[in-house]
Amino acid sequence: MRTFLEKHSDKSIMVLASLAAAALGAVSLPVVSWFFLPAIVDALALILLWSQFLVVGSGLGFSFFVNREFYELAEHSRIPFLSTLLAAQLVTLGVVVLVLWFIPHRPSHLLLVVLLSAFVLVNDLTVQYTRLVQWPKAFLFLKVAPRIVWLLCVVVLGLHVHGQEHGFSSTMILSWLLLSMLLGQFFCTVAMIPKIASIPGAESAITIDRATRVLWLTTAFKFSLPLLLAALLYFFIRSGSVFILESAHGVAAVAIVSVTFSLAAVSSVVGQLFNLLWQPSFYRRLAAGREQRLLRLVLLWGSLSLVLWTLVLMLFARAVPVLLPEFYGVAQPLLPMAGVAMLFCPLQRVSAIGIEVKRRTYLSFIAMFVALLVSLSVAYWYIPRFGAVAAVLAITLGMWVFWMGKTVMALMVWEEAPRLHVVAMLFAGTLCYGYTVLHGVV
Repeated sequence: MRTFLEKHSDKSIMVLASLAAAALGAVSLPVVSWFFLPAIVDALALILLWSQFLVVGSGLGFSFFVNREFYELAEHSRIPFLSTLLAAQLVTLGVVVLVLWFIPHRPSHLLLVVLLSAFVLVNDLTVQYTRLVQWPKAFLFLKVAPRIVWLLCVVVLGLHVHGQEHGFSSTMILSWLLLSMLLGQFFCTVAMIPKIASIPGAESAITIDRATRVLWLTTAFKFSLPLLLAALLYFFIRSGSVFILESAHGVAAVAIVSVTFSLAAVSSVVGQLFNLLWQPSFYRRLAAGREQRLLRLVLLWGSLSLVLWTLVLMLFARAVPVLLPEFYGVAQPLLPMAGVAMLFCPLQRVSAIGIEVKRRTYLSFIAMFVALLVSLSVAYWYIPRFGAVAAVLAITLGMWVFWMGKTVMALMVWEEAPRLHVVAMLFAGTLCYGYTVLHGVV
């Protein structure tokens, strides 16, 4: 009985950590918007977009591979395995930065962005390890502490600068904001070194033979490359509309879209939390041929959760005038649309699980490529006329197309999938998304 309670207590801590991280992430740009001008919010959002690109591109999609292979490794091999993948990620980051250095329009504050991206890679892999080995307190610390540190720095800096923006250059303010974010990641990562060093196999990480490391990397690249390409295309769905919007309507419109998706990011984390709770059990049952009952149950709960979460987003949108300055009032009708769409990417891990079961990961790339074409077409034709509203519509429509396309292809390759339950989820998601589009656009 005590073991049962401890096990579920650990899960509760991890759930609360994910929810707290989602809440802190959602309020980050809104907090910045209260203290700084829209031009600063826009510049920070674009810099963070570059950082996200570096993290996604340098991450090489290895997080999916770690989830799939971690439990099949001997305990003493896990730290050498993760250190090998991390080294490949950091080397890739260095190569990407060298390329960026020689392009004429490289991002501003490149050095701070690179350092931040490097620590985010380390932090993300460490968070993934703490989740897989069930270290709830370490998971809580790594998920929440960097965000709290950064928000405290933003408030302190904002109180110091507020009303005196003309006495500080935008470059100086952005440097302080990025430096505070970097320090939060740095200190939290360093604080985990003693615990990581005590893990079995940590001391042997540098003694693993080269052939084993090459085998790990070869297998990881083969599995993760299609998923990496899909992740990069997802990034271009977000960034493409933002760049078109900035060129057509300026920084103020970009600030509105950035703040909208910052608040809507709660949906993505809630969806990831949903996957955190059910996927480990699914793969264990899959190995024993007993996965169907669990999958039907998860699909049913996922469909109901889509409807309930849409209602929550509609109510939450009413709080936008309280949470944001008056300038961002246009985000109120757009928030439910963005929030529902942000659920599609985590929920495709449920409805399209057949692609991972059959290891047909290249289908993710195909679905995302079609979604990118649809999104950029809508962005190109409608953003010049309708501004931020069209940008949010283009981004969210791309997410919906990806979810639908990948799920349909998953049903084609995995004949054992519970088709009725999958179709029910697609219907519920499309209904909710369509309603929020009408609410936000019409």
